[in-house]
Amino acid sequence: MYAHWEGFVKDASIYYLRYLSDGPLDVGKLKSCFAAVALNSDIRTSGQARRVSLHAKLVDLFRSLDGPPPKMRRLPVKRVISTRSNLKGVVLREIAATLGINYSRFELKEKSGIDRLVQFRNLIAHGDGLPVSQADYVDLHTEIIALMDIYKDLIQDAASNDRHLRLRRGD
Repeated sequence: MYAHWEGFVKDASIYYLRYLSDGPLDVGKLKSCFAAVALNSDIRTSGQARRVSLHAKLVDLFRSLDGPPPKMRRLPVKRVISTRSNLKGVVLREIAATLGINYSRFELKEKSGIDRLVQFRNLIAHGDGLPVSQADYVDLHTEIIALMDIYKDLIQDAASNDRHLRLRRGD
């Protein structure tokens, strides 16, 4: 069950990024999370550098995002989404933030569903697994399938309604 959970979240997230990366996007029109993904290599290069000239180049890039000509970039897909081999609630929260998805629908099930599933998985994977009762399995299965459906709905809604774009001022 854990493998299905982790694989689904990772694959759905990557497919959403692939959908968005089909063509170059105007970085100035993207939500902050997607602008950060699009500019990740610039941010990392500047952040690791000690040269003010590279920092100034990054500042100039940020200042130019709202003005013509638009800064067009393709969203990278590789190495953007990581489940860290333990898709706990805190990791799902970060993935949701990366994709601009509201995490609130997962909060109530974070400890009782998501983290509990990861705990069972880790106990089993490391040889310390306790037998899982059929009732626990059925409850957990029902919760995880429901969470996967919610995640699917949120991704579909985001794709269908251009939720990768920031709202215009006044909206």
